[in-house]
Amino acid sequence: MDNLDEYIKNAEAAILAVLKEWHPRLMEHFGENNYSLKADKTVVTELDKSLEIELKDALKILNPKVGYLGEEHGQEGPKDIFWLVDPIDGTELYIRGLDGCRTLLCLIVNDEPVYAFAYRFVKGDLFTAQKGKGMFHDGVQVHIKPRVLNRLWVEVSIDMNNEETMAAIVRIAKNVNAVLYTKEFLRIFEGFADAHIAASLGGPWDYTPRALFMQEAGARISNIGSETYDYKNPTLLAAHPDVFDDLKNLLSPQA
Repeated sequence: MDNLDEYIKNAEAAILAVLKEWHPRLMEHFGENNYSLKADKTVVTELDKSLEIELKDALKILNPKVGYLGEEHGQEGPKDIFWLVDPIDGTELYIRGLDGCRTLLCLIVNDEPVYAFAYRFVKGDLFTAQKGKGMFHDGVQVHIKPRVLNRLWVEVSIDMNNEETMAAIVRIAKNVNAVLYTKEFLRIFEGFADAHIAASLGGPWDYTPRALFMQEAGARISNIGSETYDYKNPTLLAAHPDVFDDLKNLLSPQA
């Protein structure tokens, strides 16, 4: 793509236009317990499915050579540059009437996340991050704050049926101030947590934007058990560089 920055700017405007048009509809059904279960036993609504299609259609107008990988409708188009799309991330929050639900997108170019977008449509606030250019909340740049290990609040998104994962979280809980499982990872950037650990059953549309947000806010990131980060791996450790190695060591079974 000749001018990636210009494309991202126009794509952000197109995504916001769709979400503002959809806002009354999303709020009309906010808190309604109408859903079905997918094969992985997670909830989905008809709004998830319809909104994903409209987001993809709006982005196709900008550049039909950009592909898509959506939570609800799968892969479509090119794979060298494509959008990860989660129309309602936190559908469980949405049907319960909890305001942490958001629309998540992330642009992948040659297997690298380069732009992340999160819009909490109930609150009407926007989070964006572009690789090498910082992370922003409603236009204000966000930086995670350094804290010593025993004062750390760690937000987790984990499979609680995995014994190895749970054992690692117990080790961490003994060494930090608090382990949180709020399902609202964006609150990290409002000061409600300092680090993020993901080891769950979600897809790349769930965790890839989180990784880029954290990295651009000043965190060090990797997949769990790795020195590097690959968006295709559904695990994430993200923390301030001052405590990253401490958390990494605690996640190890040898800790």
